[in-house]
Amino acid sequence: MSDEKVLTKDIAEQFIANEDSLDMSEFTEIEDAAAESLSRHQGELCLDGLWKLSDAAADSLCKHQGELILDGLKELSDAATESLSKHQGGLILDGLKELSDAAAESLSRHQGELALNGLIELSDAAVESLSKHQDPVSLEKVKWLTDAAKVKFQECNSNRESQQLDAHWIDLEAVCPPLPDFRSTAEVSEYFSDVDLGN
Repeated sequence: MSDEKVLTKDIAEQFIANEDSLDMSEFTEIEDAAAESLSRHQGELCLDGLWKLSDAAADSLCKHQGELILDGLKELSDAATESLSKHQGGLILDGLKELSDAAAESLSRHQGELALNGLIELSDAAVESLSKHQDPVSLEKVKWLTDAAKVKFQECNSNRESQQLDAHWIDLEAVCPPLPDFRSTAEVSEYFSDVDLGN
């Protein structure tokens, strides 16, 4: 038995007419026509049950006015991310596990608070892009950054504080350098024998 539940245009129109009539978080897929209808909605829109989002649906949802919650998405195409970056308002993408450099560059232009609390690692290029985001970015679970990336976030937050802007949220004290690309189990053993684990 499939667990899929599709948000259709008729359902979207019903929600717009009466927001209390439906729990939108129960839908796992959304038709492009439904996304087009929801682009007219104003206020918080919680679609955290969605597993996937087409490029066309993302292009429509970016026109929505208000906080947009898409926590169920595990991945987004670069094209869909580019569209969502045009959304003005809070954008919650805590389900994403990876973020390409191109996607990070797109999101740097987003206006509104941005939550990417599912990411555990970011490239230097992605950090460079996200540091330019004008509103607070939340990266609560990031654990792997190069030293250069850590310095970039520190400098960025220092600059933001001097301008009386809210800092990007990342626990730099808990961040470690990325692991090297091991070629053998011997290299793994040698690496960790040299690592201070704080014991």
